[in-house]
Amino acid sequence: MLPFEDKRLGIGLIGSLFAAAMQALSGFSSASAQSDPIHVGALFDNPTTALGGSISVKLYGNYLLVASFEEDGVEVLDVSNPTNPIHVAAVFDNAVTALNGARTIDISGEYAYVASRVDSGVEILDISDPTQPVHVSAIFDNATTALLGARSVCVVGNRAYVASYDDDGVEILDISNPAQPTHLGAIFDNATTALDGAYSICVFGNYAYVAAREDDGVEIIDVSNPVTPTHVGAVLDNAVTALDGARAIAIQEPYVYVASFIDSGLEIIDVSNPSAPIHVGALFDNETTALAAAWAVDLDGSYAYVAANVDGGIEVVDVSDPTRPVHAGAIFDNATTALDGARSVQVYGQYAYVAAYRDDGVEILDVSQFSTNLPPVLSDIPNQTVTLGGRFSPLRMDNFVTDPDDPDSSIIWSWNGNSGLQVLWDSVRRRIRVRAPLGWTGSETITFTATDSGGLSGNDAATFTVVPISLSTVKGQHDGNSIVPGATILSNFPNPFNPSTTVRYDLNMESWVTLSVHNSLGQKVATLVNGTESAGHKSVLWNGRNEAGVTVSSGIYLVRMLAGDVVHTRQIILTK
Repeated sequence: MLPFEDKRLGIGLIGSLFAAAMQALSGFSSASAQSDPIHVGALFDNPTTALGGSISVKLYGNYLLVASFEEDGVEVLDVSNPTNPIHVAAVFDNAVTALNGARTIDISGEYAYVASRVDSGVEILDISDPTQPVHVSAIFDNATTALLGARSVCVVGNRAYVASYDDDGVEILDISNPAQPTHLGAIFDNATTALDGAYSICVFGNYAYVAAREDDGVEIIDVSNPVTPTHVGAVLDNAVTALDGARAIAIQEPYVYVASFIDSGLEIIDVSNPSAPIHVGALFDNETTALAAAWAVDLDGSYAYVAANVDGGIEVVDVSDPTRPVHAGAIFDNATTALDGARSVQVYGQYAYVAAYRDDGVEILDVSQFSTNLPPVLSDIPNQTVTLGGRFSPLRMDNFVTDPDDPDSSIIWSWNGNSGLQVLWDSVRRRIRVRAPLGWTGSETITFTATDSGGLSGNDAATFTVVPISLSTVKGQHDGNSIVPGATILSNFPNPFNPSTTVRYDLNMESWVTLSVHNSLGQKVATLVNGTESAGHKSVLWNGRNEAGVTVSSGIYLVRMLAGDVVHTRQIILTK
């Protein structure tokens, strides 16, 4: 396949150069300026960064992790200001890490998982402090595992799924203890499966979907029993599909989207019946699109974003009708952008983040014209009751807001209704403290408003009460959401999340704690904690699965914490 692939690469490159020349001469644009992504910021490799051969990106809050194939490492960028991404840390391959030929990154909770092609293994990094990533453990290929030429990793719950190009197979790892990942099961290419040249993997529910470059197809595997993964179905390239050189895969149920390097196109497959996947639509490279040597794909709403290696650009495809994918916009490499050799793309909110292999850099694009800005959602700001002379607990406001389009740091806070109380805003800690005048007693409700960068807002109210000492009790007065000694405010990160999130809380004293997850109907989905816990900082990972171990659907969930006799809830959002 390689000689043929080289010929196609040469033809694609000539075609791309010709198209670029024609655009320059004629002033032709793939779409109106208003419908194309817009360059916002970029950062290139330099003596400080680890961006040589940037090949994969993954967003973690206000930080972007970049796998750099040529640098054998991972670069961490602060992207809180997208116009000026800043290097904050890097970690390189050494005697204990598995970062030689770092290829792809996935993140779960406070850990990053890196598939490394040359090391034929998976590296696990602690990124709880993104400015200081720390090696936790690594697992390498051996006689049991399928990690030879590891190209892609997907983490769901306590399992990591790895597509291994040279092993022509998929490895499943138990990562319940990140310090000691262990082999669970594996499946290899055979006469039935389409796993030759397994290149990219994504997992949803009980199924793993694999793009197999040498088999020119997609393999579907039942992973409900990770010890014995089994073949379910496959679809291979033919006269109508865009699966020749299948290289990257993404899922938005019930469809799988495949970027195909040799076909220079985007393939859409209906997998509602995993045993009989069906081609529903495809879009190929032409004089308008940026699909030459399609290398990666990400999904956001009704749009697919494709990184095109030869075109050196990003193609935006309208997939609102999966049977008829349509070009919506594109941006190509130029003197300002870092898009030459685009190999990876991730879209979050109004921005797309791109790893550019030949540019040795990262490009940030404004794609807000393709997304619908959603307002911030506020919930669970607790009512508080104190006795005369007592102090209300400070409120870290980012804990109470969810906005899929804007980072917490960009939210602007305001409030009203505090005629008798004083509200103080700490911009550094991003927290609010409510104070009562000396001798004041009574009760007031304050409405807090969060406004995002697009001017949309949401609000929630909380009541603050000061009671005379004679009316108080030993435990203090509170309602279901009040803060009293021994209880705390619940938080989680990331939020929204996929596939897992870490729930954090603090206990001021030893308490019986019940921590559970509920759906929007109030039905319990999972129990995370149920027992006595000592005072101190606590955290627990929810892997997006119910108590039967089945991955739950995307949507809004509530985390409910009962600590002693105090109840607190936190709204969380699972995205797919």
